[in-house]
Amino acid sequence: HMGRPPMVLALLLCAMAAATVAAAPSPAVDTQALHIFYNATAGASWTNSTKWLEGDPCENQWYGVVCVEGQLHVLDMGYNNLQGTLPPQVAAFHQLRDFDVDNNEGLSGTLPIELSRLVHLEDLDVDATFVSGTFPAELATSLLHLQQLRLQESYLSGTIPYFTSHQLQSINVEETSVSGTIPSDIIFFTKLRELNVEGSSMSGTIPLLTSAMKLQKLVIEDTAVSGTLPQLERLAATLKTIDFTRTQISGTLNPALGGLRVLEEFDCTKVNALSGTIPPEIGRLLHLTELEISETAVSGTVPPDLSRLWLLNELELCGNLLSGTLPNYFFAAAAASLNEIELYGNLLSGSVPDSVAMLRVTVEECHLTNQQAGEGADTNRFTCPLPAAISPNHRCAHLLCPSALPPSAPLSPLLPSDGTAEDALMALFNATGGANWDDSTNWQSMSSACDPPKYGVECRNGQVVALRLDGNDLVGTLPPQLARLTNLEVLDLEECSDLSGTLPTALEELPSLKALILKKTSISGSLPKNLFWPNIESLELYDTWMSGTLPHDLAKFPIKLLEIDYTLISGTINGLFENLLSLVDLNMEDSYLSGTIPKLAAGMTSLQQLRLDNCAISGTLPPLSQLWNSLRLLDASRNMISGTLNPEIGNLQSLSELDFRFVSNLSGTVPPEVSVARRLSKLELSGTKLSGSFPAALLSLPRLSDLEIQQSLLSGTLPPFAFAAVASTLEDLDLFGNRISGSLPPSLFALRAMERCRLTNDQSGLSNGAPSNEFHCVPSDLVVDHICASHFECVPPPSPPTPPTPLDSHPPSAPPMALEAACLSQDGLGFGVVLVAVLIAVALTAGTTFVALRGFKFRRSESLLSKKQKRDAMLEITSTMPEQRDEHERPDNALNANENQDENQDDK
Repeated sequence: HMGRPPMVLALLLCAMAAATVAAAPSPAVDTQALHIFYNATAGASWTNSTKWLEGDPCENQWYGVVCVEGQLHVLDMGYNNLQGTLPPQVAAFHQLRDFDVDNNEGLSGTLPIELSRLVHLEDLDVDATFVSGTFPAELATSLLHLQQLRLQESYLSGTIPYFTSHQLQSINVEETSVSGTIPSDIIFFTKLRELNVEGSSMSGTIPLLTSAMKLQKLVIEDTAVSGTLPQLERLAATLKTIDFTRTQISGTLNPALGGLRVLEEFDCTKVNALSGTIPPEIGRLLHLTELEISETAVSGTVPPDLSRLWLLNELELCGNLLSGTLPNYFFAAAAASLNEIELYGNLLSGSVPDSVAMLRVTVEECHLTNQQAGEGADTNRFTCPLPAAISPNHRCAHLLCPSALPPSAPLSPLLPSDGTAEDALMALFNATGGANWDDSTNWQSMSSACDPPKYGVECRNGQVVALRLDGNDLVGTLPPQLARLTNLEVLDLEECSDLSGTLPTALEELPSLKALILKKTSISGSLPKNLFWPNIESLELYDTWMSGTLPHDLAKFPIKLLEIDYTLISGTINGLFENLLSLVDLNMEDSYLSGTIPKLAAGMTSLQQLRLDNCAISGTLPPLSQLWNSLRLLDASRNMISGTLNPEIGNLQSLSELDFRFVSNLSGTVPPEVSVARRLSKLELSGTKLSGSFPAALLSLPRLSDLEIQQSLLSGTLPPFAFAAVASTLEDLDLFGNRISGSLPPSLFALRAMERCRLTNDQSGLSNGAPSNEFHCVPSDLVVDHICASHFECVPPPSPPTPPTPLDSHPPSAPPMALEAACLSQDGLGFGVVLVAVLIAVALTAGTTFVALRGFKFRRSESLLSKKQKRDAMLEITSTMPEQRDEHERPDNALNANENQDENQDDK
């Protein structure tokens, strides 16, 4: 075979070139550039120069040098006393990913424009140096992989250029001379986590921030940025820090701030143009640790809702126009965490809250008055003496009372303790600002409680049986005279947010009461201990400041609806399941109840909704099979429940919603029996330790609209027809953060009702390094404009196996692609040798092919000549034999025709 020697020669030359390159542990150009870097930054004076200038930088592990396969990937010289300037030869580090020279005050000069050649650079850190000048625009357009840009506390100036890399995760120009405005194209940086321009010379307004961004930290402090507060609610799932201190931002605080559910720090100190009131919705930010709204034009009262912030470490509301009183329980929830309290410089009055006594004696700062803070004459006017529970030695009590007013005289009761139903209604009218109610029709005509008919008053047989004053803007406290309404069945005061105080003890005896509805009021304290509500069916305390424990007597009554979610009620839940046999709806979401759920009482068969989310519930769920025909909703998310999912869930034939999100101790597999619950529409099992193959049986549920099993341990593949049964119902699909792989079924892209689809970490914004699904890429015609294809990351499908090459086949006319790739992947001197080898191989192979073709034609002609000789011999033999011809013999003209055809073929 004449084609093999040239090919072998080419392979040998390529191998020699590769060996030449691989023999050097790190390219000479890197080593030389490192020597130049050492000299340019006074390496002899570095804090740490271990092994520098000794042999190979990668093999000898020079300090701060990290190599990967002989290439310099990291140069970390932070806090190392570098002096001088950065040399342009840093461009030789062409594989560099991380360049860090932060906190070297002796480093000056400008950023070399040659840094733009480091096309693989991901992290550039020059903070706390004397590097000056403008940020080269060439870097912004060339560094396509840049993720971290840290320039803070340097002497850089100019504006933030337009970046072509949308991989940026951090832009920090804090305490620099960088000016201009925040680039409007920041909305395209969908991976941006931090934007910090504190103390820079930036101005203008804050651009639109979209939900596509994953911003966690927004710091605009000490700048000339102006305009109104941006709409931050779009960042509700990610934003943790907001700092607008000492800016020119104006306007009011938007109640939508209460939707930033992961917010930890909020600071608007010395934003002089900020006005309006403090939205009570801020009390819903249960992750908040720092709340600072000081020295602004904010007025109104301090919302009692702020007392919900149980993780609060710093509360600074000083120097505003806040007035009114503080409820007694104001500091109770955060007593263990509060370390700094600044309320001076306002117009607050009334008694100092008793809950001050619950604060740690080691609290570092506690200034309730100007005199305590050393800020001149007092403006807050708290009454004295201090409550008995507060020690005079407490830090919050120091110098407090000398500037306060004497206690005010106690208020006289509105009416005598005994009286009629008319007296009770008039007492309620006077105690809750009836003249300012939204609707007070006929309330000042009290000749009779029922005649003329009064707004919100329902009567039967001349007796008041219901007060329905929900949303009627009652302000004040409930009078004890309500106990005179002995036939009252319904007391509904929902959404009277300014209704405060405690439930009067006199209300413990309302023998006809069936429904007490105090939702979304500011009523506090605990339920009366000696209840006599033998007919009570509905107790709705949602989103109030009620605390204490549930009365033991409650279990004696026929309660069907119990809502204690978003309250401060504590204790254990055992009795709720052992005795409340009539219970239909139990909602204790975000309360302080704890304990384990005992076995359900045999007579409990009516329960329809069970909400236990975000409590301190532990243990395992008891069997629920007795609720097979009633239970519709089971929410045990964000709890400490452990164990596995019970297959009997499939027996709950009325179940429509099942939620175990972020129950981190839930393990095992998803039982296929769950698919038997045919009414199930929402299934949420994210953030658990559930493992095993993807439970494809769930996709047979005919009403399934919401399937969320993200950030768990699922594996395996998705069956081809997995989504066919839910094509018209599935709206929300979350599977990212698992270990599912393989091809996506075409049925996925036939889903017609989809509103959200997150299959990969890229689609969800989950950080790199987390477990991730690895789906094969799919043909583009299947995914055009489909929501599941947005920001979809995938891996190429496996290539089909290559058929074996016959041993006697001729070599191809050019070197194989693998050989070409192997040769061309080398750098430096070896590349030239490889290129020559490839050219020689091509030339020799072409020549070999030509000679091989000539030889093939000669052998073909020789073969035909031999065939002709054999034919003549056969004719001689057959001429001597009797004329016997079978049907397979060909006449001479056929042989001649074949011969001519063969010869013509040879000519071709």
